[in-house]
Formats: sequence, structure tokens, C-alpha cells
Amino acid sequence: MSSPLHQPNLGAARQDDDDSPQTSPSGVRRVRDPEPEDNAELKTPPPKRVLKSSTRAPLTPIQPKDVVHELQIAIATYGTIEAAVLSLMSLYDFDIADLHSAIRSEKLDISFSRARYDQIARFYNLDPSRHMNDAQTFEIARARLPNSVFRRTVEDMNLMIQQYGPPHVQNSEQARSRFLAPLFNNIIARFRELFNNTPEALIEGCITAQGRIEYQFRAFGGVTVVFIEIKLMIGNAQERMNAIAQVLAEGDACDYDNYKRGYHMPIFGILTDGDTFRFFRFQRPELNRCTGSSISVAVGLYGGWKRALTLKRLEDCERPEEFLGSLRPICEVIYSVLVGAFIQSIEAHYQRSLRRTQPGEEKRKSTDNWYNSKALGKRALAIAEDGARVAGTGNISAANQAAERAWELLDESVDMARANYSLGREWSMLSGLGEELFDIP
Repeated sequence: MSSPLHQPNLGAARQDDDDSPQTSPSGVRRVRDPEPEDNAELKTPPPKRVLKSSTRAPLTPIQPKDVVHELQIAIATYGTIEAAVLSLMSLYDFDIADLHSAIRSEKLDISFSRARYDQIARFYNLDPSRHMNDAQTFEIARARLPNSVFRRTVEDMNLMIQQYGPPHVQNSEQARSRFLAPLFNNIIARFRELFNNTPEALIEGCITAQGRIEYQFRAFGGVTVVFIEIKLMIGNAQERMNAIAQVLAEGDACDYDNYKRGYHMPIFGILTDGDTFRFFRFQRPELNRCTGSSISVAVGLYGGWKRALTLKRLEDCERPEEFLGSLRPICEVIYSVLVGAFIQSIEAHYQRSLRRTQPGEEKRKSTDNWYNSKALGKRALAIAEDGARVAGTGNISAANQAAERAWELLDESVDMARANYSLGREWSMLSGLGEELFDIP
């Protein structure tokens, strides 16, 4: 199944496309930059259908004082507080703060890390006995990273190894999380504070904070776009499915949070134990959450069939190339997911801007800016993904040229989005410092 995350193949399948890779007289295959007419779309956005609310029954609003009562009924029905909370989110419209208060007042201990797949699969129209083989799928692809970014990632990982040891001796999820942080840090930095990592448990109990999302990337200060769950040991099939259950519950809670903030967009989840990486997409089928309508859950497929990407263990590698050869695809899929999530967050703001424009009212300047930022982001992703395909043919020089051009276009897209969203001062004081500044007595 194709995903809105990915653009059409710009390679061999589209040789008649002006933007497809071309072959120079010297035989070097290169990816063309956008021609001037490509940027014409950055002037006047075409009319676009505005997402509208469903005609089906919306969630039933409940008062803060009733949340405790409904929570007690749900616990009695489903047997666990984790399943009870998911039930409440599928039926009622309430403030998450009121749910926190209800959990604390009842002295309840909630942690989605305890969620069991056989208990919660029903909330997503999945059969527990099928082990998610009945879930929808979407394509995940690589987007070529500039070599400089990939090099920094590897160097940062090496620094983590000096502190925490290689992965096979890391005995806590915190250590594994820090070891994997470089996979995201250098990419997230490109969004220049439009993405922020706010690791947290959206719904906490009064006793434990277990089951926190290790990385929760919010766009523009509030909208969850990607979260990463790190589980140190995922051994047998049951442990794997229960780890996936936690991802499902967290994705549902993130979507509920976005719904309460007035945004409609896919959320991407990544589950990893440091050896394998699995990708998920959560999408509300309609603008608003509706009674009896579950979010759609899809499993990412790489290369049309792989449900997980595997990082080769350092202790099993005889040469650096072996480890780097397994690391680069993972970094580049994460890059593709993050850029795609950025594009989707821009689309959400664009749609909200359209909804807020009254009939006959002059179009807001911000509407054009959101549209243009999205167009540049999509162009960047298309070129980077094509660069990854070109790299697969062995033409590394052309792939690296594409990666650099896409990295520049992404920066232009971020610039335009930042113009729409006031972040105040950009914290770049420590970037690009001259050597003389370090000669401090």
C-alpha cells in the first residue's frame, strides 16, 4: 500500500519526467535541480478541498466530575486500567488533565508498558491471533543523507560507545536510548526548533513513570508527529507483540492529544530494541474522532516485504563497512519518516488555515506560506529518496549530489515555515564558531 509520506518514483519508472535523473555527456547520472517553472507552484496555491468533520456521531463530551465514574466502569468492564483508558478515548471527549486527576484521585497505577496485545488489539479492529498480519501496510523508503550528516551520526555514536560501552554490554533502556540518540539528533537539528523532543508519558499514574516514550517529537510546539519507543529486550513472539501493544496505545494517546489540539495528521511510531527497527503509522480516518471509529494502524514495509530493519551487531563485524552498511539504511529511513512527518505537519496547519478562512474573506498570507513550505519539503523528500535509489545502482557521486540539494531545499522549507510560526530567538549562538573563540584563558 502506498503512503502519503512518499512521492512518486523519480527514477527509471519516470524517464519522461523533467525532474527525473539525467545522464550527462560524460555518462555521470545526476539528479536535476528544480527548473524555474517548478517553483511557479510556490506563488498561487490551487483551490484545495478542506477536510471536514464527520457526519457520524462525535465523541460524547463528559464533565470533569464524571471522568472518575466512567473510568471505574471501564476498569470493571475490561479488567485493566490501560484498556479502560483506551476505551474512554474511543467514546468520550474529555480533557487529558481531567483524566490525570481521576487517576491520581483513585491512586491508580497506569503504564502502557504493561499493555498486552490480546487485550487491546480489539480497539484497532485487529485479531490478536493474527499477530498484526491483518494490519494495513505502508511503504517506507530511504532518503539519501549527505555524507557529512551520516559521518557526524557515526562519530556521535562512537562517543556514546566510549561512555556506555557497545550495545551488547548496555543493560538498561536508558543506556540504549543514549546510544541511539545520534540517529535522530543530527536530522532533527535541521528543523531548527520546529521539532522538539518532549519525552513523556502522556497519561501517567500516581506511582510509576514506567512506559515513557523515549523520544516524542512535537512540531510547532504541540503537535505530535513521531515517537520512538525503546525496549531493551524483545525476545519471543509474545514479548514482541506486547511491545507492539505499547506502541499502539501510545500512538492512540498521541492522536487523542492532537485531536484535542485541533489537528488531524498521521503519527509515526518507531519500535526498537537497538537491533531491529519497526515502523508504524497511526491515522484518524476523519477530521474528528468519532464514537466507535478506531484509528487506522499500519505497519511499515521496507523493500515491499521487510517488517523490520536490522542493525548489525558491532561484535559480529570484522570491518567498519559491515556496521556502516547496516546503519545507513536505518538512518535514511528515519530521515524519510521525519521529513515526511514534517510535510504532514505543514499540511495540517495549511488545512487549519483554510478552515479558519471565512467565505468571502481574503486569503491569509500564512495560507500561502504553509503551502509553499509544504511544496519545498515535498520536493526535498523526492530528490533525497531518488538519491537513495541512485545510490543503489552504484552511482554514489550522483546520489551525494542529490542528498546535498535535498538538504538545501529542506532548509528553505524550514525557513518558510518558521516565518509562519514565531519561535522568537533562534538558538544558534554556538553554531559555526571560529577557532579563535576557543582560545579562552
